[in-house]
Amino acid sequence: TGILELETPSGRGLVSFREGRIVDGRTGRRRGESALYRMIGWSTGRFTVRFGPPGNDQDTIELGTQGLLMEAMRRMDEWQHLAEHLPPLEQPFEVNASVLGERLGELPDDADPLLKLINGVYPMLDVIDDAGIDDLKALEIVSKLFHAGVIRTATSAARITDPSSPELLELPSTPPPPLDSLRLAGERFSLG
Repeated sequence: TGILELETPSGRGLVSFREGRIVDGRTGRRRGESALYRMIGWSTGRFTVRFGPPGNDQDTIELGTQGLLMEAMRRMDEWQHLAEHLPPLEQPFEVNASVLGERLGELPDDADPLLKLINGVYPMLDVIDDAGIDDLKALEIVSKLFHAGVIRTATSAARITDPSSPELLELPSTPPPPLDSLRLAGERFSLG
């Protein structure tokens, strides 16, 4: 019974356990299984174990340790598979405004929280953190948006230097309006 404290370049986290069973996880704004799944992917850092009562009365994790680890490994494999087909997530992405306008009716509803945060400044990993969506679900959406051309790395537009080029896209300095306010007459398609 105690608390495992983690300190890594990726962040800080706490894992509470009671009688050998994981009962809570915390990192940043994440808590419970979501936090544990995030921390299990950290590969470097330091840890400290403090034995004694974990200090919280609320158990946020019901799944047994073996089930947690199996699900975490499955999620890590899926994350790596999606990430290997994307540019590095440590760099900023931006919305390609012209493609967004063309494909608006095809976007899934759950893309809205991500699109609101993608601004060409913050790294995609930070956007995923702040979107309030499950990590793996968020990366699936990012992958769909990227491969549909709705988002791109922030340096993509900077490579086009000729202002008369028809390929030059003027991007808004603020995030696009919420998708709900731009939805096309109820048409729904999949980015597949």
